[in-house]
Amino acid sequence: MREPTAWPTVDLGQRFVAGVIDLAVLAAVGVVIALGPLWLGGLSLPMVGATAAILVVNVLPLAAFRATLGMRLMGLEVVHGDGRAADLSELLFREMVGRGLLGAAFLATLVVGGAGMLSGSMGMFSFAHLGLLGLLSMLVLMLGVASHILIPASKSRRGLHDLMGGTWVVPRGVVQDPRDDASLDEEAKAVLGATGGKRWPKVVAAQVIIAALAVAVPYGLSRRGPDSSDYRARAKAKQAKARFLKAPADRRLAASYVAWARRAGEDEDAINAIWAQHRAARSTQVETQEAAIRAALEADPKDWDRTATLVQLLEEQDRLTEARVAFETWANAEDTVTARVSLGIWLYERGFAEDARDVLQDAQADGADDAELHAYLGWAQQELGDKQAALQSLRTALARDPELEEVQDDVQALAQELEPPP
Repeated sequence: MREPTAWPTVDLGQRFVAGVIDLAVLAAVGVVIALGPLWLGGLSLPMVGATAAILVVNVLPLAAFRATLGMRLMGLEVVHGDGRAADLSELLFREMVGRGLLGAAFLATLVVGGAGMLSGSMGMFSFAHLGLLGLLSMLVLMLGVASHILIPASKSRRGLHDLMGGTWVVPRGVVQDPRDDASLDEEAKAVLGATGGKRWPKVVAAQVIIAALAVAVPYGLSRRGPDSSDYRARAKAKQAKARFLKAPADRRLAASYVAWARRAGEDEDAINAIWAQHRAARSTQVETQEAAIRAALEADPKDWDRTATLVQLLEEQDRLTEARVAFETWANAEDTVTARVSLGIWLYERGFAEDARDVLQDAQADGADDAELHAYLGWAQQELGDKQAALQSLRTALARDPELEEVQDDVQALAQELEPPP
């Protein structure tokens, strides 16, 4: 077996390009994995996502194939000093601590946490705790930077992370795992196998330590402060206000702003001011819309769509008399029995039973004979006290459409009242 100092070195350019490729892949995977649990559980879950990205992109490929994607593309691999593949415990410390990747992940988590605090999605955290977390991150990251600076200065082209893991970066295929050596007898292979088995406690210990660094520390240092919910409410209220100011006439946005303003502790004067601003904006919007519709109806008084919109706008403002005039203007311009039936139904539904009866009777005299006309005419007559005429109209409606259940009930009730059994 060769001595470790005899392993061939690799070109620095190859190693640099491999590192750039791996860093790009790590950044892409890290964003995807960390964005999933964003804003949940303080800073800890984004930290778990970043740590998982390091495991997926760097640690596991090195443990399984002795090379990351970048190393594969550049024809490099990582081996232990005795020629075997590095085990998981060695690679965990090599990549996460020695190379400073864990520190970079810590800093990324702080960026996420800061963004969450500013947006109100994560609540307030202790700045003292965040400062300690940042200090730990910087120390680990500085260790990684120093490790990479050492590589070109070392004759063996090994950084601190290689020394920590007992590893070498070598050209792919030039180092054979001693356990694959055909010249070894069964006893030697058994010794190597036993040695490999003894590494599992180290692997477990390494995983526990990394888990503590990657999960427990961020979780412990990023607990929400007592004013977290208040801060979130204020931030949400600020966002709701910005949306409301873009469209103050929108009642849905006004209601959302009011709801968050209440949670943020605004008093009733502030709430009333929001509604007043909304009403003023809505009034201006309605006036502009109403003027445009009326101008269009002057040119085409038979336009039903614009008439319906105008009637709705006027009813929303409790301007029922003006809404009636608008509807009657359209019905007169249309001058059909169908239009008059529609007007009669509208009048009845708005409480003008007598006017509705007169309009519907005129439409009936002009030939209207559908079930809807007779039903509304009967209801108007019933409301005005003319129960005999109402019964006749409702029976006619039922004859035109036997499926009118409401009419069936009214006919039965009126018949029992006016025509009691002998």
